[in-house]
Amino acid sequence: MEPMIGSRHRLPPSDREPVRVGAVSPLTISEWPGRVCAIIFCQGCAWRCRYCDKPELVSVREPARLGWQRTLAMLEARRRVANNVVLGGGEPLVQRNLFSAVMQLRERDFQVGLHTAGIFPERLEKVLPWLQWVALDIKALEEDYLATTRVSGSGRKAMASLERMLASAVPSECRTTVHWQLMDEDRLIRLADRLAAMGVRDYAIQLARTRGNLDPGLENRPAPVNTEALWKEIGARFRRFTVRETTRPASREVNQGFAVP
Repeated sequence: MEPMIGSRHRLPPSDREPVRVGAVSPLTISEWPGRVCAIIFCQGCAWRCRYCDKPELVSVREPARLGWQRTLAMLEARRRVANNVVLGGGEPLVQRNLFSAVMQLRERDFQVGLHTAGIFPERLEKVLPWLQWVALDIKALEEDYLATTRVSGSGRKAMASLERMLASAVPSECRTTVHWQLMDEDRLIRLADRLAAMGVRDYAIQLARTRGNLDPGLENRPAPVNTEALWKEIGARFRRFTVRETTRPASREVNQGFAVP
């Protein structure tokens, strides 16, 4: 059961700038399956994933491009169109006051989703009861994480976050961004087997963009010849399985932090 918000629960003091906002997409149908939503891209990430297609959002030293209060005002102005808000990034769990941001959105009766790579399992556990949906990016087999994130121990943290997410009652999706220089068919099938055994029911493959990646040395390798058979084999393990193209906000939104549709 979701915690109540109101007189029975004292919320933390308001924080005027709980997160650094790197960009906002005020209206999207692709970031929360089945819902129209806005997405707030938080600035900063602790990992350096080679295929990352939002390198301008990686630095934790970059200042906010859009103030939190202006972000809230924009969301309120579009409430009748989108009452759902996704916190993404970058990596939202890098923001030490993310809990305060979630609380402020919930106080305003927004439905809140989270996109995360599970970098900080304890921070995820704290916000989970207040979320309506979570998308957890599982990048590889635990033992293969270093090749993608370039950070030791990252696979262990991601698996710890996955365990916490699955133990909660929050609707969720696991997703894997596939760049064919970093992933092959055998590893992808083994990853799907492992996720299904852990209890993942909704799984998505996101095909990585091959331009504008954080690592410019990544090669644009072709997909395996018979991907349809591969997707069918993987999809048989899950209740819901989807293959998507990876999306990113328009450059105007990233550079200016705010766009009016």
